[in-house]
Amino acid sequence: MQNNIKLKYILISLFIFVAIPLFILSLQELPSRTLLKESISVLVIIGFFSLLGQFYLNRSNKIFIKIYKMIKIIKFHKIVGYAVITIFFIHPFLIILPRFFEAGVDPFYALWLMITDFKSIGIIFGLIAWCVMLALLLTSYYKDKLNMTYTKWRILHMILSVVFVVAALWHVIDLGRHMNEIMIFFIFLLVCIAVYLLGKLYFFKNEKVGKSL
Repeated sequence: MQNNIKLKYILISLFIFVAIPLFILSLQELPSRTLLKESISVLVIIGFFSLLGQFYLNRSNKIFIKIYKMIKIIKFHKIVGYAVITIFFIHPFLIILPRFFEAGVDPFYALWLMITDFKSIGIIFGLIAWCVMLALLLTSYYKDKLNMTYTKWRILHMILSVVFVVAALWHVIDLGRHMNEIMIFFIFLLVCIAVYLLGKLYFFKNEKVGKSL
């Protein structure tokens, strides 16, 4: 019975954070591109929605706490987090990857032009998100070596995560090829729910906690 409940919520999570975004993507009528380019787009979109899903893996989400042990949620949070960071770390290089198989501008020159285009607000926020992402990675991996309590580190982790998501959100809305009104609305809906859960966790309750998300 317990396993059936766990499977149910896994399927619900996959439906919300994978199936719905891909369904919205499939509804868009855009010029066809190579399989490689479309595969990269799908990977990045799934990575972005998985990033949003991270905000639902915290103590204020009572449904998951009742079904899964907190230690397992933390472990899953870490696995997904490192996977998402890997995707976004190589994201700039994934963009230029198809150029290695096409005639035209040299891929590395295209990368240089892209990351130095400070006239584009989307590029600027993309670079901010990328730098904050590195800070997230380093402060997470070396958290036991940082001279701060777990509570202070958790607050720092939350602040960096929010800044990362805001910058990345601006980046994808401004430059994302697949960002139409439906996709943007769905993203903001998930963000609003995530903000509510974070508010419950950090501001609306005053209770002692141990090591939790």
